[in-house]
Amino acid sequence: MASDYPDDLDEQIERAKADYHASFLTMVGALVITWAHIERAVDVLVQYIHDHGGTAIQNDLPPTLDRELDYLKEALQRRLLPHPIADEVASLMERIHQLKDFRHNLVHGIVDLDDPKRIIADNRRVKGSSRVATKTPYSPERVVKNVQAGIQLRRDLTALIFRGRGTEDREEGGC
Repeated sequence: MASDYPDDLDEQIERAKADYHASFLTMVGALVITWAHIERAVDVLVQYIHDHGGTAIQNDLPPTLDRELDYLKEALQRRLLPHPIADEVASLMERIHQLKDFRHNLVHGIVDLDDPKRIIADNRRVKGSSRVATKTPYSPERVVKNVQAGIQLRRDLTALIFRGRGTEDREEGGC
């Protein structure tokens, strides 16, 4: 019986590693799906502003999230949104900025999961004519916290969009 103990322990360790990797991948998947909703909500918000005076900022819609965030910042500076909504949009934009690099690092980086207490996202970004390596450590708790923050951000953005659409529908005699 004693000879079976190390094999059983090795199997348990491998099973624990597999469970840990699966949990991490589930978190990253949740973040990817959530981020798609966040970007779509930003698209809708930018389209609304563009249709209601935003062409004063630029004629064409911004094509990327970074440019959409710049566009929203300019719309806020030009006061193209009513005050209570403008404050909410500014807060939501800040939350997007807080999560943007985290999402980028996990989705586009090479992730090292060997240490269960520390997740390393290894990225290469172009700076001028070279690529700069960055290794960003995350604790599993931070990954969970940031994914939860992303899910809440998606909910808050969605609520803002539907609240705005509901108001617009009522003003036009809709539901």
